[in-house]
This record gives sequence, C-alpha cells and structure tokens, in this order.
Amino acid sequence: MLVHPPPDRPTNSPYVRGLHEALRAAGIEPVAATVRNAIRHPNAAVHIQWPEHLLGHPQPAGRLAKLGIAWFLLLDIRRRGRQSIWTAHNLEPHRGWSPLQARFFARWRNHLTDVIVLCKGQEIDVVNAFPDLRGTRITHIPSGSLHVPLVRSRAPLGADEPVCFLHLGTIAPYKRQVDVLAGLAPALRAGRAHVTIAGFAADLDYFSSVAALANQLPNVDLIERRVSEDEVASLAVNHSAAVGIQDGFNTGLVAAMVPLGLPVVLCPGRQASFYRQELGGQWITELAGADWDPVLEWARAPRTQSPDLSLFDWHQIAGKHAQLLNFRC
Repeated sequence: MLVHPPPDRPTNSPYVRGLHEALRAAGIEPVAATVRNAIRHPNAAVHIQWPEHLLGHPQPAGRLAKLGIAWFLLLDIRRRGRQSIWTAHNLEPHRGWSPLQARFFARWRNHLTDVIVLCKGQEIDVVNAFPDLRGTRITHIPSGSLHVPLVRSRAPLGADEPVCFLHLGTIAPYKRQVDVLAGLAPALRAGRAHVTIAGFAADLDYFSSVAALANQLPNVDLIERRVSEDEVASLAVNHSAAVGIQDGFNTGLVAAMVPLGLPVVLCPGRQASFYRQELGGQWITELAGADWDPVLEWARAPRTQSPDLSLFDWHQIAGKHAQLLNFRC
C-alpha cells in the first residue's frame, strides 16, 4: 500500500507508527507514496493522511518537486483505477490552505477518494463541508492505543489536593492552550488545580503568548519540546486527567491517555459523544462553555469502572483497513 506520511519518517507520530506496524502484521506492507514505488507497485492502493503535507516544503524548489510527485500520483491513481483512501484527521489544515494546496485537494477529493476513514460520528461534518462527497463511502476506524494498556486504579484525591491536568500535544492556536490556562486561572490561583502543558511549539508567536500567561499563573509547568512515549507514560502517573480541548475535527488524545488510566476532557461534539458512549462518563467528559468547576469535580472523583479498551486494539484496526483494501496491496 502506498502511504503518506512515509513509514520511515523519523518524525511520524506514535499513531502513524502504530498503524504501519499493525498493517505489516496483517500482511499489508506500507511503502512511501513516491513515483518509484507507484511504478514498482502498479496495483497498490493509496492511503493518504494529511494530504496538505504532500505539498509542504520550506523551500520553493522543494514545493515544486513535491507538487510534481503529487500530480503524478493523482494521475496514476486515475489511470490505474487504484483504490484511494483518505483518513480525515481534520477538514482543512490548521494553518489553512495555500491556493495550490486547495486546488490539489479539491481535485483529489472530488474525483479520487473511494473511502473516507473517520474516527466516529462525523459524517455530517464531512458532508456539510464537502457536498461533493455525499455519495462517497465513509467508514469508522478509531485510533489505536498509543501505549501498552495500563489502566491503574488511583486513590481518590484528598480534600486539599489539587486536580492535576495534563495538556499534551503541539503548542499551536488550534490546541487552545491559552484558553485552558485562562479558564483554569481561578482554580490555579486558589491551589485547586495544577496544569502541565507539554509539546513542540509549532507557532512561536502563539507559544510566546502561552509562556507569558503561564509565567503569570501559579501551578503551571510548561515543557516546550516533543515528549517521548516513555515520558508520556511517566507524566500520566502524576496527573488526574488529560485535556483535549481543541479546535478541529479529531484528537488522538483519548487513545493515548485512557489506556494509561487518565480520563479525558473534550470539547462538546460528535466525537466526544461517541467516546463517552463507548468508554463511559467516568472516562470522558465535555467542557460546557468556560465553566471548569464541574470538570474539576469530575476529575477528582474516583474511577470505579474500567474502560473497554478493545476499541483501541491495533489488530482489529489493521483488520478493518485490510477489509477496505480486500488485501489488494
């Protein structure tokens, strides 16, 4: 299967690495979506995640080269009748489309997407955003667990202990770190909450805003770098809940945190409703407006029910991808 991002890219997320490993175990070998591999594998399906990255490059010459590769793949898919799968992590890039990217994606979306893979429950969002996809097959395959399942039973917090929140991921406007700090400011000042924000700063201006606010507030730890999977597991031990408040279509935080024993706070929406139904209200809650008090009480409560982690099983997830491809790889 021709895939993007390429399987050997060092900066691939744990989700991408986990998916590629699971596909190999299922007998599907992911290879980079390049001109050479397209020629070598004439019957391979194509699986694209983050299609805007097909054209992304810091240098003009690099962008031009990637444009040529992308158009070759697009024409090759049409000529050979390859299956084309788009896993929709978001409806549009967090930084918006360039005119060139927008034209490329419109052509891909309108003519060459056989299957759209979603986390769950967001069909209406896709159809509303792209009416031309109304007849396209949409299937649901959640993200697999990013860690070895290790749900711990945690002792209830004492009356004077703060609720420790973990906000993990790229530091960028769509992740809303500023909103989280501003909303929790009264609880942070009162010693009722503590927040750890950890992630790579993708937007330096925004990171400066986050750092300035963090410096003004007590009980805030700011870690500006990519955090390893082992570090994530260590951080989870010392926190009460994870925060997945963000703009956008999808979050992988639930699959990362719940298997480590951390319940997750999400924005209201179809994805939150799905995870709440599948995992239970003890493990998923929604932030209503800017009122963090109910969330603090929810995070403080003990977890008396274990979540059903079969939702995040990579073997099942790879099997669903294999069914999409009919093993035509």
